[in-house]
Amino acid sequence: MKKPLPLILLLVLVLGLPAAYFWIGLRAERVMEDQRLRLADQYGARLVLQEKDRGVFTGTYRYALTFDAPMPAAAGAPPAQPITLDLVAVVHHGPIPLTQGGFTPALAVVDTTLAPRTGTPPAAAALLEALPDLRRTTLRTTFGFSGDSRTKLAVPPAKGPVRLADGTVLDIQWQGATGTCDATAEAASIDLALSVPLLVVADKASTTTLQGLSLAGHSTLSGQNLYLGDSTLTLTGLRLENAAPAGPSFALTNLEVAASNGRQNEVVDTTMTLRASGLDLKTQAKGGLDAAFSLKNLDAVALDATLGEVRRINGQPATPEARTQELTTLFLRQAGPLFSKKPRLSVDRLALTLPSGTVDVSGFVAYSGEGPLPANPLESLGRFSASATARAPRATLVEILAAAGSGNPALAGPPARGQAEAVLDGLAAQGFVVRQDDGLFTVADWDGKTLMVNGRSLFQLPDRP
Repeated sequence: MKKPLPLILLLVLVLGLPAAYFWIGLRAERVMEDQRLRLADQYGARLVLQEKDRGVFTGTYRYALTFDAPMPAAAGAPPAQPITLDLVAVVHHGPIPLTQGGFTPALAVVDTTLAPRTGTPPAAAALLEALPDLRRTTLRTTFGFSGDSRTKLAVPPAKGPVRLADGTVLDIQWQGATGTCDATAEAASIDLALSVPLLVVADKASTTTLQGLSLAGHSTLSGQNLYLGDSTLTLTGLRLENAAPAGPSFALTNLEVAASNGRQNEVVDTTMTLRASGLDLKTQAKGGLDAAFSLKNLDAVALDATLGEVRRINGQPATPEARTQELTTLFLRQAGPLFSKKPRLSVDRLALTLPSGTVDVSGFVAYSGEGPLPANPLESLGRFSASATARAPRATLVEILAAAGSGNPALAGPPARGQAEAVLDGLAAQGFVVRQDDGLFTVADWDGKTLMVNGRSLFQLPDRP
């Protein structure tokens, strides 16, 4: 009587395990489809499933990813065509750990690779052709049973010449990139990290080197479309070396940009700081930048709705010009509810330090109107008030103006400084700047009707009929 029991258990294993794996594969497929729909709804990603081959233990899915050209076509050139690439996702599903090199049970592990397709624009296809190692770029996403996910990006190093459409040859040296994205169920919370060690782009005229790029951020969904949190971008160095004598050559080091936004009751406040050091490679002059900005009192509900509309617009096929027009119309329409809490954009601190001194700038722009923003720019100006103050040593302003004109060989050296001195004297004579000790300053105020510079009225809106 007990002899059939082992056979029954064996039969259950033979039939039950494949069925269980197949069921888990169906569940993993639903999770991937939910993620595809979320990407389309929240980020406008046009990701379409082309074909699938679902097996018992693995499945292969081919998607077409389409996005519009980021820039309008040049004058006289054919309209910019959308860019389409294939994404091939190989899904390994099953609850057994260690099968994909991990120690935690997972619903599925998805390996995604890029592949060019017929119709891929020549520039994108040429890049993959010239740097074939980029084809090995992979995304590995691990889906948990609770709905959370972790995605790892790995872009391999690549090196070689790339010929552009105009015949220019760029020598590329790329040391790869890595990134991670951790998301909870329904993407309610997201942690991002990206690292790019080195990128060098050179042609006959110049060499640009980017070193030590790092991005980290944490955000939480507040509403339907609005993510709030903190992010930091750091860059060890950015170097531009221009072979032409009149061309700029500089090095930017220790760049750090930190941004934070949060919600207080019905409004969203955002702050951003920026710090960097610089060096002019031709004159060896050193400089630095220290700045802080803030945007306060945006209506949270209206901002959430506006972001939803922006994502809807970006998700529709359109030319860059048509999309810009539609976004402008949206902004004018949403300005009333978006600015209903009287927002204020401030330059809290902006200090540009050069060998001869520091330029200090501060100011704000505040909104005080109601209803949709008028399309007429002059009418829109009446909804805003603003104020700005700038101070700097005269020698520093001369240095800045002389550097701006140094690209003209006729103004190189002493002629450039003489021209800069003349410009400052002219501005002082007309009252645009005021002398103070060894420096200059200016104060500008706008009350919604009249522009005052150093106490003098320079412009006034006409009275409405």
